[in-house]
Amino acid sequence: MNKKDLSERDICSKFINPAIKKAGWDMRREVREEVSFTDGRIIVQGKLYTRGKSKRVDYILYHKPNVPIAIIKAKDNKFLRSGAFLNQLFKTETGTANQGNLGSTAFKSLAFPFPPLEEQKAIVQKVNALMGLCDALEQEVQQS
Repeated sequence: MNKKDLSERDICSKFINPAIKKAGWDMRREVREEVSFTDGRIIVQGKLYTRGKSKRVDYILYHKPNVPIAIIKAKDNKFLRSGAFLNQLFKTETGTANQGNLGSTAFKSLAFPFPPLEEQKAIVQKVNALMGLCDALEQEVQQS
């Protein structure tokens, strides 16, 4: 099986589902798959309004009913096959006989897409808040 050819759904069924089960989650009671987790953005124009597209995720993990603690969004491998990435990769490779060789210096110079710094900081804040919730839930479980 070539992982680069897998779709997001294939990645979910072959890798993420087994990992969630192995971690002890009950797939029927504690996990919801392929769900919307926000209403769409409200778009107002004069006296008219509508909703934009809702955000969807592959999984929501629940501590107990109506208490979500994590979302999981699977990704396919399309970026690693994109022209921009492959051009960077092959521009720096060395080797003969059609056997490319990518050294550590060349690898360190590759550009990987990251969100803007402010978005990264917001992600860290959200993760820290969720980790605080996890810590509190863990203490609650230990005390009960």
